[in-house]
Amino acid sequence: MASGKVSVDIGLKQLKVLLTEFDKPEMLKWVNAELQGYDDEDDLPEYRIIAGNLVGNFLNYYTKCTHIGIPLMSNAPEEMVELCTQVKLYDSLPALKTLIEGDKEFGRQINSSYLPYIQQFSAISMTALLSAVVEISQTQVKNVFSRVENTVLDVLLLLEKQFGNLDDLDIDLSSKNNEEIRYITNDIMVLIYNDNSISIGDNNKMKDTSISTSK
Repeated sequence: MASGKVSVDIGLKQLKVLLTEFDKPEMLKWVNAELQGYDDEDDLPEYRIIAGNLVGNFLNYYTKCTHIGIPLMSNAPEEMVELCTQVKLYDSLPALKTLIEGDKEFGRQINSSYLPYIQQFSAISMTALLSAVVEISQTQVKNVFSRVENTVLDVLLLLEKQFGNLDDLDIDLSSKNNEEIRYITNDIMVLIYNDNSISIGDNNKMKDTSISTSK
């Protein structure tokens, strides 16, 4: 991976093989979530919560306005601000890779049931909000790959330091005593979960929607 010859998803699969040796399912949760996508109830890593720009199509009396940025009033509810300024990426890395292969910007479509409330707190004049999208850039999504790649490399370097060459995707736990394995396991968990800041499956959160390209 460090040479750029191995893709991030291949690196994750190799790491999954190595971590399986520890027989600690919680060590594989992050790897599996990045490869297969996060579930609705999962708490996302902070790097998968991306700041976006709210744009919409609306009518202002007899004038139709297309793809216009929509700022919110300062008294807009916190939940609405979050809805209109964040995109949560639940998609797997392979799915995100497919999305960024095109040239289009993309984002999360706002559910039509929220449009009247967004219109109510819009800081610009409109008579009817027809549709709205929270747009994000390809660069922001590519940052997800960089963050995952760095974590995978950090864990692989730790394993190589402790167990030697990893080319055969095999580590010999018998070379370490229980206390050493416990410390290695803890160090891996800290690298993966950033001091347990990532909690998978603990809270019930509604999934916003999968992202898609926007025109």
